[in-house]
Amino acid sequence: MVGCGYAMAVSRRLKITLVIVVLLAAAVAAGVALGFPALRERVRTSIERRCGAIVAGACHVDRVELARDGLIATRIRATPTVGAAELSVDQVAVSLSWWRALRRATQGVTARVRGVHVRSDGPVEDVVAAIRRARESQPRGGPGSRSGVRVDRVVIEDATADVRFGLLFRVQLEQGHAEWRRDAASRATWRQATFRTGPFTTARTGACTLEQGANTPRAELTCEGFASRVDIDTAGDSATTVRSIVRALFGALVGGGRRASGSRSESTPGTSDSASVDALGLSLQSIRIVARHGHVVFTHGDRTIVELTPASFELDVTQRHVRVAQARFGRQGAGPAILLDLRRPTEGSWQLDLTAEQVPLPEVARWVPVVPWHAIDTGRASVHMRAEPAGSDGMLSVDGELSVEHFGLAHRGLAHDPIDGLDINVRGSALLDPARGHVATEGVNFTLNGITLGVAGWAERRGDRTAVDVALRVPTLSCDAIRRALPAVVTGPVGQMTFTGTLGADVHLALDTTHLDATELDVRVQDLCAVAHDGMTNSVRRFSGPFVQRVQEPAGVRTFVTGPGSAAWVALPDVSPHVVNAVLTREDGRFYRHHGFNIPEIRGAIVRNVGARRFVYGASTITMQLAKNVFLQREKTLVRKLQEVVLTWYLERTMDKDSIVELYLNVVEFGPGIYGIGPAARFFFNREPRDLTPLQSIYLATLLPNPVTRFGTYQRGRVSDDMHTRLRAIARGMAAAGRLSAADLATAQTEVLAFRPPSTHVAGALTQNVDPATTDTTAAAMQSVRSEYGEVANDDGHATGDAPIDGDSDETAEHAVQPTTPEAPINLRVGGRI
Repeated sequence: MVGCGYAMAVSRRLKITLVIVVLLAAAVAAGVALGFPALRERVRTSIERRCGAIVAGACHVDRVELARDGLIATRIRATPTVGAAELSVDQVAVSLSWWRALRRATQGVTARVRGVHVRSDGPVEDVVAAIRRARESQPRGGPGSRSGVRVDRVVIEDATADVRFGLLFRVQLEQGHAEWRRDAASRATWRQATFRTGPFTTARTGACTLEQGANTPRAELTCEGFASRVDIDTAGDSATTVRSIVRALFGALVGGGRRASGSRSESTPGTSDSASVDALGLSLQSIRIVARHGHVVFTHGDRTIVELTPASFELDVTQRHVRVAQARFGRQGAGPAILLDLRRPTEGSWQLDLTAEQVPLPEVARWVPVVPWHAIDTGRASVHMRAEPAGSDGMLSVDGELSVEHFGLAHRGLAHDPIDGLDINVRGSALLDPARGHVATEGVNFTLNGITLGVAGWAERRGDRTAVDVALRVPTLSCDAIRRALPAVVTGPVGQMTFTGTLGADVHLALDTTHLDATELDVRVQDLCAVAHDGMTNSVRRFSGPFVQRVQEPAGVRTFVTGPGSAAWVALPDVSPHVVNAVLTREDGRFYRHHGFNIPEIRGAIVRNVGARRFVYGASTITMQLAKNVFLQREKTLVRKLQEVVLTWYLERTMDKDSIVELYLNVVEFGPGIYGIGPAARFFFNREPRDLTPLQSIYLATLLPNPVTRFGTYQRGRVSDDMHTRLRAIARGMAAAGRLSAADLATAQTEVLAFRPPSTHVAGALTQNVDPATTDTTAAAMQSVRSEYGEVANDDGHATGDAPIDGDSDETAEHAVQPTTPEAPINLRVGGRI
């Protein structure tokens, strides 16, 4: 087709040449005249001048041969002045009738072009635009403009091309052939084409055919067989190139025919994009591209991520406006598995549909490495999604459904063991505003193993500001259905229980990091659940007598006996009210007013943690701490926290408040190896719990957040002045809350704490350590023997090892109690209730 332009250039200068030929023919024989060197040189110079005007640069023709039936120009080289482009033609042969030319009679000619080689290191559209401007600036008419020569046919053989489009795309064509006929269909073929996008994507086609009907600006490009390799590199130039491609495609969708930002030139105002094509004489305004029977491979370095076979593409473009873009991918002859369909029915509107049915999850997992996948060999994923513009302000509307079946997750932050046997479905719609970093939805439903919850609201992040206003809804469902639906790793000890009744919940959270004080948290639970059978080895029934408690410590598991009737157990009436009030003040001020969960404290924890941008503050109630200590292992995981929620509800439903406080005070750790208020009062002050003073009670309460670390105060043998000041401040706070009388406050303000000297014998029972194999039945028998024959010899129950201490530290050191038998995990959906 490029040769067509050169053929036209030659024909428009033939008139001058023909006149010269006529004059020479009158003087000498026609054969001598045709071989005259001066005439050939004038024709060669004329061709070079016309060629240079067409390409807006320089042209060089090595040789021109004149014959009775036309002319032949060999080794033509053209170099436009704009853009790093080169064009060379091995030979152009134009067949014409010299006799008709002498009579200036109109004649159609055929140009045969052989060996066309095009190369452009700069964007080829810049070169085309420069040629267009040069052509438009040329004067019309002039000598030789009415030569009578009309190009009717152009045949191009053995053409190659290596050109760039914009900053990203490079195209290479090999062994191209083309034929153009006036008022007839034009056709071009090539054996192979190679396309490269940036440094990471290469596509190679098989045989391709380009056809354009007569007198129509629309063309059809069809390629049979192609192979594409895409290297997914998340670092360096590849990531930059990916972002550039996405921006260019997005601009093509929402910006119509505007030039992508990567291009270095702009279209002339008032001209269409098709004018660039017209400059080469192609008159092409729209094109449909179809590629079939392809093979696509996605890699990351030397590793293959996924192979898609067969693959096919269809692209319909009109003046650079994408009208239809469709891609189909199959899997090893299994038929289409993925369909990507982009349509642009009218100017300013578009619609993108993505459909994938039952894609093997291992193929999908490679694309989403951030998810801690586990046991996905038989997993499947399906997606149906549609995206389209929502108004004229750049917002997008996205709706659809995503399903992932038969998969597991393995991450230490989720659970100690992998969570397998999961199915999830996400369905809903959302509005996206990329410019504002804003997303909003009227409803997205998440279904996990048949348990559904809904989310509505909006979230926005711009700069340092993050804001959310979301509502979470758990529709009314069977309490026991939740337990049955989730894997044993999730349900834990809750999996041994059965429930009756129904549960529903609504949670609303509104938070803005620039106005944290205005944070709102509203939790409404419709709790009609009841425990039909607790079934747990560690049910509350075992707390009615002596039982074995196992605690995971850094050095190993400590096993001790506690419970009513055991040596170290202290009933609540035998505990000083100062101890209870101090513990409630420090740990859970609303204990007697909530049902296991302190919503205002949870809100405060959210505010403080978001403000600090890390987890620095919890909101565990005394019941939650007790559930953690008597039922769960020592591990900080999401599953354990959810189990803690259900077990907290269980304790609140099966025990009264005083019993919860009593059990808590008898199992909680006050120092290394010191468990329970009785051993703590005797160890630190050589007193019974009922005899503790207000300041002694407050001191013991301050140990609870981090008993091992704060044991250093005892090791140093004295309470510092700063510690006394803090303890007295707590006493004033208790008095202000009505938990300490004026007289006791006055005593606390002057009291000086004195520890039991290490050399002094402890009067009374300390923590009663036993062999790890001891069972509850054995523990009860031991207590019976103790009651009948007196104190049974055992470990003194406390550790005196050196522990690095910071008496002012606010860190928490967690030593959760292990259950007497291996536990089975919890229920994610039950964990949704607060």
